Amino acid sequence: KHQSSMKIFLAVALMVPSALAWGPPSNIGGLRNLNTHVPRCVTALSPRMQASNAGEALKRLGETKAARVALSKFESYTVKLKKPMGLVFEEFNTVAKGLFIVGVNREATNPDNLRRYSNTNSSPLDEIRNRDTLLRVNDLQGKETDARCLDFDTAIALIAESESMEMELTFAATGGAI
Repeated sequence: KHQSSMKIFLAVALMVPSALAWGPPSNIGGLRNLNTHVPRCVTALSPRMQASNAGEALKRLGETKAARVALSKFESYTVKLKKPMGLVFEEFNTVAKGLFIVGVNREATNPDNLRRYSNTNSSPLDEIRNRDTLLRVNDLQGKETDARCLDFDTAIALIAESESMEMELTFAATGGAI
């Protein structure tokens, strides 16, 4: 269901910037032969791949699928954080991509992220470990996105470009095992 609504949203979003496409050619004056360029759409649901041939593309796709399966074998945990989160990510240097935690900047985080849970002596940031892998981003407003195997810019955009100030991030407890 999320995929189909994403496709519809992206299709509408591509049409909106081109206001000339909404009216017939007679309404746009001297521009009778209008060739509208529609940009290619890259969704955040699959990793960007550049391949010189079909064989290489299939190999990369296989490696990405294998990475997704490997990540599903690790225990996962979810933390609810407010922006700014103070998380420092790095991208895996593999074909499959994906992000992992390299640090937590406590000075750059929202103070609410440092508050201790009522039933334990830890905070949401205390749960996050270096080298754990980002699996999923949930904006708590109905948009939950798989973040496995995304390149750095696409995965960070899931967090940074969301209007939601509080989000749930799900991590695989890989701790450097990958």
